Amino acid sequence: MSHAPLALRAEGVVPIGRAAAGARPLDLAVAAGSLHALVGGNGTGKSSFLRAVCGELPFRGTIERCEQFGVVPQHFAPDPTLALTVGEFLALSRQRRPLLFGRGASRARVVRALALVDLAALEERPLAELSGGELRRLLLAHACEPEPPLLLLDEPTEGLDAAARERCAELLQAARARGAGVLLVSHDRELVARVADAVTELAPAGAA
Repeated sequence: MSHAPLALRAEGVVPIGRAAAGARPLDLAVAAGSLHALVGGNGTGKSSFLRAVCGELPFRGTIERCEQFGVVPQHFAPDPTLALTVGEFLALSRQRRPLLFGRGASRARVVRALALVDLAALEERPLAELSGGELRRLLLAHACEPEPPLLLLDEPTEGLDAAARERCAELLQAARARGAGVLLVSHDRELVARVADAVTELAPAGAA
């Protein structure tokens, strides 16, 4: 019997830091072509675990993951002093030459990414002028468009209306269908029930 390769494996992982105080060791595996949801109340260490997987927090234990991954962080606040448009923000990670020389061939990738989340009309809008929901959709496009083998998503539907939540669910299902491993941190139980192949629920520190 063949088994899908793992996009992510964590053994005995405990993030280190104030935000992760009291977190319990976590074992978790995400196979290619599967979606694993991480759920639990506030303060149970879900986001800290995801940040440890991304390399943003030190940790104890073992983490093995794909080198390439897309991520939607829990918090992202654009610097209002940076005069970037939505299209330029996406182009930064999709071309090697400086933006001052233009976007060139990368624009096709930008347009494709924005179309994924129905934001094509906002390509020239300043990044700092996006609403919270629009920004979440942009981050989802940023994570999904290169089609990485691993997606790490922290509350991707937060602040989205019903239509955008539906589009998010479709994108997650499409990513899984093409063979990506997906780790989803979410309070959206309806979304989790719809898309997850496996669910790990974290208990509060001190719980029996």
